[in-house]
Amino acid sequence: MRPAVSQFHSVESRERHAAAYQHALGLLPGDFEAHDAETAHGSIRMYCGGPRTAPPLLLLGGQDSPGFTWFKALPALIRAYRVLVAEPLGEVGASQQRLPISDAQQSSDCLAQAIAEIEPAGRPLRIAASGASARPALALARRAERRVSGLLLLDPWGFGAEAPRTGARRLAAGLLAMLPMPVRSRAAERPGFEQLAIPELAGYARAILPFQRALPAVEPIGFNDFSAPEPAIRLLISDRKLRQPQRQWLIELSRQHPSVRWESIPENAESLALSRPDLLSAALLRR
Repeated sequence: MRPAVSQFHSVESRERHAAAYQHALGLLPGDFEAHDAETAHGSIRMYCGGPRTAPPLLLLGGQDSPGFTWFKALPALIRAYRVLVAEPLGEVGASQQRLPISDAQQSSDCLAQAIAEIEPAGRPLRIAASGASARPALALARRAERRVSGLLLLDPWGFGAEAPRTGARRLAAGLLAMLPMPVRSRAAERPGFEQLAIPELAGYARAILPFQRALPAVEPIGFNDFSAPEPAIRLLISDRKLRQPQRQWLIELSRQHPSVRWESIPENAESLALSRPDLLSAALLRR
């Protein structure tokens, strides 16, 4: 039976996760500070770095992608932005979910509350969101269209009516992380498993196996999730996901919403922060 909120199933597994999380936290650049923002459904952990006067950029990881998984791209990004790295409620990490979340709108409401606390000036905000965070990011852009100046979606789950598969990659990564380093290094060459080549992240992949995710199933993204007028939206999609129906869906999306652009890349876009931080930084530094 699925729990009401996302959690570890025992005190021991929660403590193992806390130790692995603290170890992996050393990957973040030293000038990042942790903040916990209270929301209606729990506290959201944000790591903030870069000049306080720079334009704000919000980074939202997908499933099993806490803030430190962006560490390779952060040094380039903090030269141009005040970077806010959020760990969404209900996902594994340091955010603490206390009440159930029923849909993407509630997730985006919580994100809006956290942003208002951490970045109260109301300056235009750019957002980069991967995987499961795409829907809350789109909902946030709709509810605060004057606040969001641009949106970059990395392999959003469920685009073009393709339903995402959840849990399988976490299990595979956790099991592979238990193998000797030579085997892990070969596995790390596969898209989506780059973390296995990084000892801190491989250890973390083992520690999160007992985590029980209690967020609602991700609904496919549809044309109605995009509104007009809207901020400029760019989608980076792994070419391995672009079968003909998905490609046609994206072409029609761009026709209906001219502010939406998409690009296929020969990488796992959801894992760009680890596999190609240069490509991710270039996409975000492009005005």
